[in-house]
Amino acid sequence: MESYSPDHVEVREVKTQAIKTTFSMTKVLLWMGLGLLVTAVVSLCLPDLLWAITGGDAGSLYAGYITIYVLSVLIMLPCALVVSFKAFSNKKVGITIAYFLYSIAIGMLLSTIFMQILAIEPNNAMRMISLAFFITAGCFLLMGGVGALTKKSLGGILPFLSTFLIGVLILSLVNIFLQSDLLFWIADFVIFGVILIFTAVDMNHVKKLVESRQFDSSYSMTIYCAFTLYVDFINIFIRVLYYVLILFARRDN
Repeated sequence: MESYSPDHVEVREVKTQAIKTTFSMTKVLLWMGLGLLVTAVVSLCLPDLLWAITGGDAGSLYAGYITIYVLSVLIMLPCALVVSFKAFSNKKVGITIAYFLYSIAIGMLLSTIFMQILAIEPNNAMRMISLAFFITAGCFLLMGGVGALTKKSLGGILPFLSTFLIGVLILSLVNIFLQSDLLFWIADFVIFGVILIFTAVDMNHVKKLVESRQFDSSYSMTIYCAFTLYVDFINIFIRVLYYVLILFARRDN
């Protein structure tokens, strides 16, 4: 009988190629931070650039202000659609360009707000903007932490939140005719609360997507999730900036 020794056994090493992970929580947050950086640079530099171009002429400044506002709105909608529709595709260039264009458009939109703040409160403008940013960062970290640490999926509350938000918006429209300060502030704070809850829900959803490991090699999903959290941050910032403006105006009076 023919015997085989271990020396005769042919050992074949099967090398498995590791899938390059492009979708992780770290990368999502890095892309979100990069988008916020682009927005910050555009929003803070554009007022000075416009002032230098117009020479401080009031009429030219107003025309530039309107032009920037219209352009930002026209850019935002198609870019948001591209990011949403390309989330499950493998095309990197289109979704990346759309994300950065959206970040630039938001920066342009915020610059129009900053120009108004500079005109009204030139001495306190940077203090108000900085205060609003740090409060926003705190709110985002708090609600993001709640969403990330919650083990159960929070997606089930989205229909209730959407219905609640629609009801509050209807109440706000009715208040246009009633002119009630109490109703205005109730509706305003409720809307802000809904925005914060949406932030927790979105962070929870992103974390669940990362943990599922279904999109480990998806660059597009990374951009889409970063875009989602970026929009939450901007929504909080605009709301907080509004409250800070009111706070400083009342303090001065």
